[in-house]
Amino acid sequence: MYRTVPLPPPPAPTLRPQARPLLTALLLMASMAVSAQDFKFEIFRSGDKVGNIFTSRSISAGSTSYLITSHAELNVIWKQVVRTRLGAEYSGGILTSCRSTLQLNGNMRDSSEMYTHGGRSIAYVHPAAPFLLPRTNEWTTSRMFYEEPLGQSSVLVESVMQACPLVRTGPGVYELTLPNNDRNRYLYVGGRLMEVQVDRLLVNLVFRRA
Repeated sequence: MYRTVPLPPPPAPTLRPQARPLLTALLLMASMAVSAQDFKFEIFRSGDKVGNIFTSRSISAGSTSYLITSHAELNVIWKQVVRTRLGAEYSGGILTSCRSTLQLNGNMRDSSEMYTHGGRSIAYVHPAAPFLLPRTNEWTTSRMFYEEPLGQSSVLVESVMQACPLVRTGPGVYELTLPNNDRNRYLYVGGRLMEVQVDRLLVNLVFRRA
C-alpha cells in the first residue's frame, strides 16, 4: 500500500545566468525612459508665475519625437492669453520635420513648418511662400529642452525656420540670438536644462524647471 506524501510547490521559474544581465538592462532602460520623457517648466514674469510649459519626448525604433506646449496669461497693455506648440521629429538622428504655432487670445498669430522631401528640406513661415531650408546641423530648440547643445554654434529655431547663432557664455550657459536680435539664455546643470531667460522689448520671462 502506497502512502501519499504532499508534494512541495514547484520552484519559481529562474532565469539562466546569462539572461539576467539582459533583463536588468532592459528594466533599467525602461525605467529611465519613463522617468525622463515628460517634465514641466513654470513661467515667471517679474517673480510672478504666469503659466506653464509641458515637454514630452518619445523614442521608438530609432525615431525620436519632441513636443513642447505652453500656456501663459500676461497683462501687457491688456490681458493676453498665449499658447504655443513646438514639435520636431528625428529618424536615425536626422531631423525629418518640425513645426511651431502661436495662438493669442484663441486666434492663430504665427505658424511655421518644415518637412523633408526628396532629400531636401522645405520650410514655410506664415504668410510667406515655401522655401528650401539650408541645413547646417540637426539641433532645434525643442531638442534643447532635453539635451545640452555641446559644441553647437547654431540651432534651428522652429518659429522662424532659421539657423540662429548660439554662443556658450559660461559653464552650462548658452545665448541664442534670434533674427530680430531678441535673445534667449539657456542654463544647464549637469546636462539638464534648468532655466530659460527670454528677453523681449516689452516682456521678460523666465522658464524654470518645476
